[in-house]
Amino acid sequence: MSNMYVYLTTLTWYYFYMKLFKKQLQEERPVFIFGTGRSGTTLVQRIINTNADFAISGEHGGFLKGLAESYFYKDAPPFSGYLNNSDVYFIEKSEYLKNIKNPEKWTAWTNFFNEDIFVTQYRKFLYDIFARVGVKRWGFKDILYGNDDQVLEFLLDIFPKLKCIIVVRNPLDVILSRIESFGHNRDNHEEMADRWVAQNMKYIALLKKYPDSFMYCRYETLLQDKNISGVEDFLATKKPFDYESVLKVKIVNSAEKRIDRDAVFTEHENKRIKEITASVANYFNYF
Repeated sequence: MSNMYVYLTTLTWYYFYMKLFKKQLQEERPVFIFGTGRSGTTLVQRIINTNADFAISGEHGGFLKGLAESYFYKDAPPFSGYLNNSDVYFIEKSEYLKNIKNPEKWTAWTNFFNEDIFVTQYRKFLYDIFARVGVKRWGFKDILYGNDDQVLEFLLDIFPKLKCIIVVRNPLDVILSRIESFGHNRDNHEEMADRWVAQNMKYIALLKKYPDSFMYCRYETLLQDKNISGVEDFLATKKPFDYESVLKVKIVNSAEKRIDRDAVFTEHENKRIKEITASVANYFNYF
């Protein structure tokens, strides 16, 4: 068996393997959970993870913001001009090397990738980071995305079959929870209300534009109805989530004192929070 035969056989196998893997990545159906801090994203994450087919990771400090920004360079000059449209799999590798190593060639703008390869590498990176546990449905939950970033658009672009769950909660209770659970300065209640509005406005825009990919669930409804059937339908899972096993366990970071809002907010503060958040809160049937 000649070395050339082994070489060509290996390259052919690799070529078709990468084609298959690339198609598999495009068909992935990750699940992402978003919401403002103290809205109930961890509760939804824990409930979904009771299903053996799912493994939803936790927060990771917002590092995808920079990744998303770099990804969308592909759509704007000058970088978009460097994404040549030729197929650059192994068949063209020799031509690429021949060109770039030729001292008589102008190679200042020569690259060995096109837009297809560029997008696939971003897709593969996220898959390798979050899907290594080997379950059918993977993903993460985070509270830092959806304000001044393009992370949700980035995820939708590279995983068109994704499902995003937006968890919302009464803004008065969100702000109260931040004050009582994490010691946020109550004097910043208007700033916290503004942030709640900005983040949820982004979510509303995506909910309206991509109804098949985005849904929202209210924290209060989950607690009141004691089920997550709407999420089960949205994710098209045949195995139910074990809601009760999660609800009966108190996690230290999630446990809150049941404090009357009036014991924390003055009448004026309560009114101002409602005024600031009303337009968005009404969309989610608050107030």
